[in-house]
Amino acid sequence: MDFYEENKRVLVKHFEGGAKNKKSLGLELEHFVVKKADKSAASYYESGGIEDVLKALSSFYDEKIYSDGHLAGLKRDKCLITLEPAAQLEVSAGEFLTTEEIAAEYEKFRIEAEPILNAAGLELMLTGYQPKSRVRELPLIPKLRYRMMDNYFASTGSRGINMMRGTAATQVSVDYSSEADFIGKFRLANAITPLLAFITDNAPVFEGEAADKRMIRTYVWEDVDRDRSMFVPGALTKPDFGFGDYADYILNAPAILVIDGGGLRYTGGEKIRDIYGGRVMTEAEAEHVLSMFFPYVRLKSFIEIRMADSLPVPEAVALTALAEGLFYGGTLAALVERFSTVTDDDAYAAFEELKQLGSEACVYGAKATELIDVLFDAAATALNKRGAGREKLLLPLSKRAK
Repeated sequence: MDFYEENKRVLVKHFEGGAKNKKSLGLELEHFVVKKADKSAASYYESGGIEDVLKALSSFYDEKIYSDGHLAGLKRDKCLITLEPAAQLEVSAGEFLTTEEIAAEYEKFRIEAEPILNAAGLELMLTGYQPKSRVRELPLIPKLRYRMMDNYFASTGSRGINMMRGTAATQVSVDYSSEADFIGKFRLANAITPLLAFITDNAPVFEGEAADKRMIRTYVWEDVDRDRSMFVPGALTKPDFGFGDYADYILNAPAILVIDGGGLRYTGGEKIRDIYGGRVMTEAEAEHVLSMFFPYVRLKSFIEIRMADSLPVPEAVALTALAEGLFYGGTLAALVERFSTVTDDDAYAAFEELKQLGSEACVYGAKATELIDVLFDAAATALNKRGAGREKLLLPLSKRAK
């Protein structure tokens, strides 16, 4: 039996199983929990700290999620609270059919959380990088997966510690109805990622000092682990990049860690194809290995657009509306065609231009600001077709883009 091909089929089947026609949206918004008094990072472990905040919030949720004997997450229908490595608090809202539904679910979380945070002298900050504390001051939460990742990234780049402890993002997910639909949406999502990262640049502080460069999170991700971050190789250069190509990307990369006997086993740089070289991986193992990759645009059973900084709520909602308009409107085919000649190298060059020149940059042969206007105009047109006046959802983000 050719186990490489069998495991590739497992992954492709997983992607095929994600295809749906309901056009749902998801939003993941990561927050720094800080002390009101001085904006320094709140501790997970201290009395009145982040674990205690979760305990107080738990009465609003149906399920508690534990890690190493500590409370690390909460879940109810269409809302999931989890913690990133240094206790950045992530709210995941979805699957919803409209941006307005996501905004309402997030507002429900804030109404529940604010009294608890106020009582503890804490607040949530929405910014792309830790606002005051330095990453070497921040312990990891009690989660074995994060300790293994921390150890691994120390050997793959210089900024894994910054990524895990110092960054926070806004991530939007969209559905695909078929592999053909995926191919177009994945291409568009990758091509516009440099523009989205520029528009949502929201990291004025880096390691306790005023940031001296644009797009700090891009700077960080560029030196974490090229095997699992940045652009998926071929995502833009290969015109028909599909499910099998993404499966090849996964199988030919290191795993870091795998599920083993109900627990986790550190595998370091061993390739996934070799780890499962003698057997077929289970669906749970497939889901796990997919979760261990963090490219700018990720495929699981949906498409996840990952490179926006953590944003103030109105702008995070506007980013969701932008995705709704671009990926679910009648302008999708025209946008895919517009970016059809972009290659991986072109997208990396776009990042460099935007980091160096900002709004004066030229991207893909056009002024960046002109392309940004194209995206917002297309999204506004599509949103209004789904409901009169809905283009107003874009305003907080379109103002940032000017």
